[in-house]
Amino acid sequence: MSIKKIAPTLVAAAVATVLTACQAQETKAGNAAASGKSMAAKTAKTAKTAKTAQAGPPPLAPLGAPPIPPDNKNEPAKIELGKILFFDPRLGGDASTGCSTCHEPDQGWAWAEDLSRGYPGTVHWRNSQTIINSAYYGRNFWAGSVPSLEKQAPSAAKGGVAGNGENDIMESRLALIPEYRKRFQACLRPRDRFWDIPVPKIDSAFDNLLVPQPSWSPSTTQQLRKLVAAPYLAPNDWMPRSEAYFVFPLAQGTPGKQCGLAATGVYQPSLRSPWLAAKEVFGTDWPLIGDAWRAIAAFERTLVQRDTPLDKYLQGDKSALTEQQLRGMKLYNGKAGCIQCHNGELASDQDYYNIGVPPNKRWEEDGLAQVTFRFENYAKGQNEENYRTAKSDWGFYFRGKNQWDKGKFRTPSLRYTMYTAPYMHNGVFYTMEDVVDFYNRGGFDEDGRTTLFPETKSKLIKPLGLTDEEKEDLVAFLEAFSGEEIAMEKPKLPPYTPLFTKAELEAAQEAK
Repeated sequence: MSIKKIAPTLVAAAVATVLTACQAQETKAGNAAASGKSMAAKTAKTAKTAKTAQAGPPPLAPLGAPPIPPDNKNEPAKIELGKILFFDPRLGGDASTGCSTCHEPDQGWAWAEDLSRGYPGTVHWRNSQTIINSAYYGRNFWAGSVPSLEKQAPSAAKGGVAGNGENDIMESRLALIPEYRKRFQACLRPRDRFWDIPVPKIDSAFDNLLVPQPSWSPSTTQQLRKLVAAPYLAPNDWMPRSEAYFVFPLAQGTPGKQCGLAATGVYQPSLRSPWLAAKEVFGTDWPLIGDAWRAIAAFERTLVQRDTPLDKYLQGDKSALTEQQLRGMKLYNGKAGCIQCHNGELASDQDYYNIGVPPNKRWEEDGLAQVTFRFENYAKGQNEENYRTAKSDWGFYFRGKNQWDKGKFRTPSLRYTMYTAPYMHNGVFYTMEDVVDFYNRGGFDEDGRTTLFPETKSKLIKPLGLTDEEKEDLVAFLEAFSGEEIAMEKPKLPPYTPLFTKAELEAAQEAK
């Protein structure tokens, strides 16, 4: 029960206690009345709790637009930059491992093996999750270790068994690529989008940029302030790089009119150019590695799928699902119990559970996988005993080191799963039929194996008693969570160019 639900009752109880103490001479009738009110409050509270329990999990829903963080808005230039960076392996340790290395478009924007690819000479320790619809997660990775895509990208690019990159090396590489320098830095050309300009401060910026004219009305002046008075540092300084700013040119001595706004102004000659300085993406003369992650995150937020057969059905197209899929949906919401965790528009409650997934046998048979497993346990702060004895991924335990979180992982979305096999955090099931069989057995694989942490196994996991026909119907319905495969041609990567020639370097050395 949430605090919000019990708070009014607690307050009422506290008030009743104080009144009783202050009114010790109350009559029995008064006490009886108070007792009746208390009983009524308890009855109402019980009824409210029962109603909440009866409501159940949220139903499946059409997928809406992805949330866009206010400090990293999606702009075309930024998205295009992020796309190139996503496919560029130079954002990694030895320039061989980029985002797309483990998230291949033709493999479900993931990697079609039980454990993901790793940095050369290593193997990863968990299954690669798809990038599709990752924009909707509140936290990313199987155990929720980062709060956003902006944090996910560097965590992967710098992970010891993933990208294994170092900030200074990756940033230096970007600086040696003229195309990236151009895309990261300033753009001195007019733009035709003015409604995205943030106006946190308009006090002195307006007077620094424009000379107010006697003919301007107060409303025109205010409109101009809103239009051009982004937080400039000084008349000859660049804009801060926290946003993509859009401004318009003001020719010297010439009135202008933009975007249907009757706002005229005269260019102030003290400024460096009749074109107000506008930053194309981030506004830095050299690429910064932090901005690279922001660009990649902006690109990843475009990788969404909202036109699946399920979405169409939930939006009113009753022909979008077959009869078999409709039978499967009934099982999904009922006998199979999938809706308990795979609910809402994302088909995930984004909570963490131990559903009984057994360990991956590769950790027993593959020496390199065993090395990775021990390395990750050590890196995540396991004590010596657990480091030496652990035989399974402890999952969500690593976030808070709580014993009750052993073996728990985030509920993955069921969207786009037609293309993302194998399944589970360690990829132990290669088909959706295997997954349904696992649940039907109550969280056991075909060999009778289950989690090594039975004490934390969810009570929701129990034998389902599905027939073969019901299992087929359920698998057919799960296919409705996926639309057409999202393909993308990989962009041509821009080449390196030296910042100076050998002769220039030698001349500089001689000048010293």
